[in-house]
Amino acid sequence: MVFLGMSRTEKNVDLKKKVMAKKCDPEEAWTFLDGFQRFLKYCEVKNLREKTIKNYKENFGRFSTYIEESTSYQYIYELTQYDIDNFVLYLKGFGMRDTSVNTYLIGLRTVLNFWIDQQQCLRLKVKLCKVDKQAKTTYSDEELYKLLRKPNILKCDFSTFRNWVIINFFLATGVRVSTLIHLKIEDIDFNFDRILLRYTKNRKSMTIPMSGQLKHVLEEYMKYRKGKPSEYLFCNMYGEQMTLDAVTHAIAGFNRSRGVNRSSLHAFRHTFAKKCVMNGVNVFVLQRLMGHSDITVTKEYIELYAEDLAYNIEKYNPLDTLGNQKMVRPKPESKQTRKKISMQR
Repeated sequence: MVFLGMSRTEKNVDLKKKVMAKKCDPEEAWTFLDGFQRFLKYCEVKNLREKTIKNYKENFGRFSTYIEESTSYQYIYELTQYDIDNFVLYLKGFGMRDTSVNTYLIGLRTVLNFWIDQQQCLRLKVKLCKVDKQAKTTYSDEELYKLLRKPNILKCDFSTFRNWVIINFFLATGVRVSTLIHLKIEDIDFNFDRILLRYTKNRKSMTIPMSGQLKHVLEEYMKYRKGKPSEYLFCNMYGEQMTLDAVTHAIAGFNRSRGVNRSSLHAFRHTFAKKCVMNGVNVFVLQRLMGHSDITVTKEYIELYAEDLAYNIEKYNPLDTLGNQKMVRPKPESKQTRKKISMQR
């Protein structure tokens, strides 16, 4: 006898029956607060990072407020597709950009999926808003020249020199600030010119090459930083690990001191990607350097900076590059060779 699995329709009907049964048995039904607390425990079991859990809390806080203001629901099973769709309009009512709305929707979708798996909620669809792709913010060459001007080590304090080194590191590697603050001295391999990134977004450690210029900067920095191999590479005045907020404020202050109003840390990552694209770096190499799990994310940079590539076309276009080199022309045929050819005919 062959047993066939349930179809998608049958599964949905079965789920609906079990969810609706919660009305008859309130003890089995979860309130929104109880349901979210269970979700947080689930996150802890999965060993999600504190930052990720914090984002879920912030996102759900907004959804919880919406439920209280717009409905009289007490239990999760009362949610309908209308409530999810109306939540989108609720968020847009605050003047949120579509990208911000999607951030809340992605968080909500994860929570809903957990509730669905626990048979506390109907299978509801969370559709993201369509967003037009916009050019990512980058630093101009003029701004970079100001920021990369080396401070006088004999006159400046340690924090100023450290901030300058951090900017060099951002531009040379394109790492995220969360990765940077977790770097340790032992992760910098001066013998083989490479850097080990232990803390990454996709939780996969990776090794990237260290350029000659960055190596020189870091070697000089270590003369003043000193410290044990197990200590953090970029530290505060007390030798402790810098926080994300500390790096944000430090670089913002450094940029203002150089006459640069822009202070986005992630803009350094975008600038790194743009410069790589402008210099003709292979998309697969760029994916590796950026640490993207999905190459489609890397391809977005290629598409966004396609217009800028036109200004740099002569540096990597095969016809132009070959034209700038001395072509080795074949030697003309001798009279004797031409005579032999004509005789063979």
